[in-house]
This record gives sequence, C-alpha cells and structure tokens, in this order.
Amino acid sequence: MCDVLLSASAFKISLRRYTEVLTRQIASSAQHKQLGKAVAAYRRLVTYERLIPTSYTYASLINAYVNSGHMPGATHMLKHMKAVKGMVERCRSTVSRSVLKAPMVSALEATI
Repeated sequence: MCDVLLSASAFKISLRRYTEVLTRQIASSAQHKQLGKAVAAYRRLVTYERLIPTSYTYASLINAYVNSGHMPGATHMLKHMKAVKGMVERCRSTVSRSVLKAPMVSALEATI
C-alpha cells in the first residue's frame, strides 16, 4: 500500500481549491434561487470541513438569500461577515464583480 503525503503548500492549495468548489456551488445555487442548497454548501464549508469562507463565499451566500427573497437571512450573514476583521472591505471589491450590486449591500448595511 502506498501512502501519499502532501507537502504543506500542496495541502493549502487543495484546501483553497475545495473552498472554491464549494463557493461555486453556493454561487450557482444563488443564481437558481436554491437557498437550501446554498446554505448546505456553506455549512459544509465552515462546519464540517472547517474551512475559511472567502469574500466571494459571503457575497454568494448573501446573493442566495436576496435572490430567494429572504432578507433577514441576508442581514444575518452580513452581520456575521462584519464580525470577521477586514471581510467587509474585501467583500466590497468582490461585490463589484459579482451579481450582488453595491446599492444592495449599502441597503443591507443600513439595516444593521
């Protein structure tokens, strides 16, 4: 039997790729208004896999809540995101490249 050991850098790359895969699942679910699938992918990312969400992960999940008409969930995620130091600033740049529009983020922030 052959055991394969990943170097630390290869392990980090594989974790980053897995985070990207789950984030793409969240984004795709958001586009199709499948909130349950988006939340399940997010929970897997942070709870089961214990990976760190990126700004795109947060923006995608907020999109899922907004697209599904669940503003309390979007507000909750925005509050959670704000608790992560520097995440709002990173998300602002992500938001400009994502489907979530900046005025919507400002409106959500105003509710907090």
